Amino acid sequence: MRAGSRRSAEGGGMRLFDPQEPMFRPLWVRIAVCAVPLMASAYVFAVGYVLPGALLAGLGGWVFRRMFLP
Repeated sequence: MRAGSRRSAEGGGMRLFDPQEPMFRPLWVRIAVCAVPLMASAYVFAVGYVLPGALLAGLGGWVFRRMFLP
């Protein structure tokens, strides 16, 4: 296996988002990765674009679930 490729535990292809990556170990990195799409969503909603705001909010919720919930 090449150094840059990562396999999932199920034996499938590369994972889209791996919270076990050493880069995501510090708490402040996890919080920042969750906060960026949520803050962007709040801004987009405030400007008046509903669909992109909803998509960013969904992305932020998905990232929060993957980072902090089992």
